[in-house]
Amino acid sequence: MSNLFARNTQDTIVVEGESLLIRKLTGKEVELAQAEHLKSFVNGKSPRGWSGAMTRLFNGMGTEVDAQAVAADPLSGFDRSFVAKCGWLELGGEKVTPAQVDGLTDEALEAIALGVIRLTKPDLFLSAEGRAAARKND
Repeated sequence: MSNLFARNTQDTIVVEGESLLIRKLTGKEVELAQAEHLKSFVNGKSPRGWSGAMTRLFNGMGTEVDAQAVAADPLSGFDRSFVAKCGWLELGGEKVTPAQVDGLTDEALEAIALGVIRLTKPDLFLSAEGRAAARKND
């Protein structure tokens, strides 16, 4: 039976040799992570080059490579810090604070956000063939 409550879906991931407890985001948190990303995009502060690629695409100056990069990135449209602050629960059995998330390296933040999004939205990690097969089975 499916679990309706995201907070009950947890997993352990390893980032830079540390075991981290993460959880699935709630629907509301997914919406807020997208809203935070949009806010950053509008202000031109989106990390990882997403803002630049999207601006080029919106202005008709983007390339096929820009479009493919944005479409292939499972974190496109999500604020990584917000995702990590909501989805990262524990480090070494201790509760994680927002300040700890703010102090992460870029690589660690990326890995944690990817882990949380993979748990929350696994379909974003499927290949084009995998997505097509999943649609057939619906």
